[in-house]
Amino acid sequence: MKIRYYEDSTIENNRKSIFLAGPTPRSNNVKSWRGEALEILERLGFDGDVFVPESNTGKFGSLLNIEYGSITDWEHARLDRADLIVFWIPRELKDMPAFTTNIEFGLYLKSGKIVYGRPDDAPKNRYLDYIYEKEYSKKPFSTLENTLKDCVTRLSQKSENIFFTSDTHFGSERTLKFSKRPYASASEMDKDLTLKWNAIVKANDVVYHLGDFGDYSNIKNLNGKVTLILGNYEEDDLKMNFGGDFDKYKKALLKLGFNDVVKKGKMINLNGEEVYMTHRPLDCKKDMFNLFGHIHEKNMCKRFGLNVGIDCSDYRPFSKEDVLFYKNAIENYYDDNVFVEKI
Repeated sequence: MKIRYYEDSTIENNRKSIFLAGPTPRSNNVKSWRGEALEILERLGFDGDVFVPESNTGKFGSLLNIEYGSITDWEHARLDRADLIVFWIPRELKDMPAFTTNIEFGLYLKSGKIVYGRPDDAPKNRYLDYIYEKEYSKKPFSTLENTLKDCVTRLSQKSENIFFTSDTHFGSERTLKFSKRPYASASEMDKDLTLKWNAIVKANDVVYHLGDFGDYSNIKNLNGKVTLILGNYEEDDLKMNFGGDFDKYKKALLKLGFNDVVKKGKMINLNGEEVYMTHRPLDCKKDMFNLFGHIHEKNMCKRFGLNVGIDCSDYRPFSKEDVLFYKNAIENYYDDNVFVEKI
C-alpha cells in the first residue's frame, strides 16, 4: 500500500486507488480519523494507492502556507482519478464541520464511485444519508471498518473489462463548438468526460481508443490500460512534430502513460469472432464487423460496424457488452430502414 499525502504529486495509472474524503480537523489538538483508516486498510491487505488530503507531517498548520488553489487542484485531480471515494463523515460541528465535504459529496454523487459511512451519532448527516440511499440503493455504513471493507472487496475483484471509445478531443474548444457538446468550456468538458470514464473503467481494465484523443496529458487522469489507435489528429501530430518517425512518437506517448500505440488498425477477438478497429469508416475492412470513430455523433450504426465515438454514448466509453449487443442487432435484427441512405 502506498500512501499519497499532499506533498506527493504522483498519480500512477493502472494502480487501484482510494481517496479518503471527509472532514479534516481544524486544530492540531484533534486527531484525524484517517490514521485509523490507514491502519484498517493495511490490516485488510489493500495493495493500491491511498490518497490522503492531509500533510505527511500530521499537522493541520502545515497546509496553511500552501497556496489554496494548489491544494484544491491536488484534491480534484485525485478525486477524479480514484477508483473509489470513501466519504467517512464523523462530523463534529466545532473542529470538523465538514463544509467542504458536503460540497465534494454533491460533486461526486453521480460518479458511481462513492462509498459512504458515518457514525450513528454524527450530526447533520441526514440529508447525505437520504441522497446516498436514493442514488446508490444502499444504506450508509455505520463503522469505518465496514466502509473500508466494502472498498477493498470491490477493488479486489480482478476481472479485466474491455472498453472502446473514440474522438474524446480533450482540450478542444473547436470540437466543443462544432459537435455541440453540452459544456460551457473545454475544461468543463474534460472534467465530465474524465469523471464518466473513471466511473466505469477501473485500473486493470483495457480501453481501446480509436483516435483523436486530444490533449495527451489527460491520459494521467484516466483509469485503465489505454491502447491508442491513431486518428487523423494523431497522424497530423506524427508528421508535424515527429517528422513521421512513428517509433519516436510511440515512445513519447508511452512515457506519458498510454499502454500501447497502434499506427493504423487492430484486430480483436470478441466471443470467438474477429472484429477490426480503426479510426475512419473508409478504412474499415470488408466482410467483417468493424469498430470506428471519426464521424462523432453522425450515423452510429452501419451495415459493416459500429461507431464507438464518445458522442454516441452519452460521453462514456462503450463496454464490450455494449459492442456485442449492437453487433447482434446490426447483423440480425436491424432492417433496411436503419441503414437507408436515400429514397
